[in-house]
Amino acid sequence: MSLTDQGKSALALVLPSPGGRATRSRIKNAVPCDRRRHNTSEHDALGELIGLFFSAMISASILPGTSEAFLIYLISTGATAIPVLVAIATLGNVAGSIINWFLGRYIERFGDRKWFPVSKDKLDKAQRWFDRYGIYALLFSWVPLFGDALTLFAGVMRANLVKFIILVAIGKGARYVLIAYMTSAIAR
Repeated sequence: MSLTDQGKSALALVLPSPGGRATRSRIKNAVPCDRRRHNTSEHDALGELIGLFFSAMISASILPGTSEAFLIYLISTGATAIPVLVAIATLGNVAGSIINWFLGRYIERFGDRKWFPVSKDKLDKAQRWFDRYGIYALLFSWVPLFGDALTLFAGVMRANLVKFIILVAIGKGARYVLIAYMTSAIAR
C-alpha cells in the first residue's frame, strides 16, 4: 500500500462517509497493513486500536497510564498508519479529560464535608486564579501530572465544555503528533 493510500485510509477513519455513516469497508481500509509480514489479523489490529484508545483514556484520568509507550510500540510495528494512531490516542486522551471535567464539575457538591480536600477559601482563590489566567491554560493539559489536575480543576471552575474540549484536543493532539514524529524520525 502506498503512502498516498495510507493517507486516504487514515482520512477515511477520521472523516465521515458521505451518508454520515462509517461503512465496514471504510473502517477496514483505515488499518493499512501487510498482514503476512506482521502476522496479525484484522481483529488483532482492531484490538490494538481499542487498546490504544483505552490506554490514552486512562492516562488522561487521575489513574496512571502509559499511552505514550503504547503509541510508540504501535508506530514501531508499522502495522497501522501513523495519522490513525495519533487520532485514536488523541480521542482517547480527550475522552479521559472529559471524564475529569465531569468529576470536577460534580465533586464540588461535597465541599461542605470534612473529607473534602479543598476548603471553600482555597476554592474561591482557585476560581480567581482561573478567571485571571483564563481557560487557555488548558493548552497545557498535556503536561504530565499537572495536566490531569488542570482538567479536573476546569470542571470545578465550570469551564465551558465546548471550549474545554477544543483546547484540550489541541494540546493533547500536539503532544501525540510530536511523539509520533520523534518516533518515526528515530526509526528511520
